Amino acid sequence: MGLMSRLLPVGVGAALSATGLGAHLYAARPLGPVHFFIPTAGEKRVALTFDDGPNPPHTERLLEILSEEAVQATFFMTGAHVKAYPETARAVHEAGHTIGNHGLGGRRFTKVPVDVALDEINEVDGLFEDAGLPASH
Repeated sequence: MGLMSRLLPVGVGAALSATGLGAHLYAARPLGPVHFFIPTAGEKRVALTFDDGPNPPHTERLLEILSEEAVQATFFMTGAHVKAYPETARAVHEAGHTIGNHGLGGRRFTKVPVDVALDEINEVDGLFEDAGLPASH
């Protein structure tokens, strides 16, 4: 059974983005390593991302599947969910996945003034630190 056919029954939206050009940055302010890649001619890559979690029990099932398939992903987490489910957020980090700051509730930062967006990002960084996740810098 393929990875996508295993992920779809979990009940979360998975966004796939493929790129064949230049360098790709998964998250503007990630927790943990920033992943860059520069594909060679003809090479194809896929970035698997999950938004607005963590959401038990779905996130735990995703971690199981990703581990079994030896696949890394980026989880864009909201501050509200990290505060509600810090153990699940830590499990994602401990499994070696990249965690990105998705604001308090997934608001589109392009629709608010920069200072408002930065204040929210910094507030969520504090919630991530409270949950035992590394600081984003």
